[in-house]
Amino acid sequence: MTDNELADARQNLVDFARDHRYKLAAIFVERIETAPAAFQAMTEQLRKLDTPALVVPGCHHLAVLGNPLAIRQQLEEHGTKVLIARHAS
Repeated sequence: MTDNELADARQNLVDFARDHRYKLAAIFVERIETAPAAFQAMTEQLRKLDTPALVVPGCHHLAVLGNPLAIRQQLEEHGTKVLIARHAS
């Protein structure tokens, strides 16, 4: 992603959280060169929450970790609600 695309994605998450009355705890950005560091930090944060929810700009943003649908399914199987900000209204 370019710096502008990253800024837009961040703003999309902030707007989604505000519009849907979610408290945004953190934004994690996975970098190819350090993967899966952000994912590991994110899962640690999710474990601390009573009702974990993860908002991603699009499901493809999980692709740096492998098959994005499989990653989403794995998160949901462990109790995390995965929301796609781009498709929510």
